[in-house]
Amino acid sequence: MIPDYGVGIRNYLFEQNISSVRTDLAAKINEQVATYMPFIQIINIEFENSIDNSEVLIASIKYAIPSSATIQSLDLELDTGAGY
Repeated sequence: MIPDYGVGIRNYLFEQNISSVRTDLAAKINEQVATYMPFIQIINIEFENSIDNSEVLIASIKYAIPSSATIQSLDLELDTGAGY
C-alpha cells in the first residue's frame, strides 16, 4: 500500500544495456533501500551480462546488516530481451 515502494523495474525494461542506465538503476536501488530499509547498508552493486544468454543481465547486490554483523550477496537475473 506504499505507491513509491520498490525500484520501478518496469521503467527499465526496454532501456538499452549501457552504463548510464546501470548507474541510474543502482542509484535508484540505493535510494529505495535508504528510504525503506535503513537498517541495511549497500556495500556494492555490480551488473554483468550472463555468459549463457546475452539478453540476461545479472545484478549482484552486496549488502550488510550491521545489527547482526551479516554480509550477504543477492544475485538477480533480469531478462532484457523480448523472448516471449
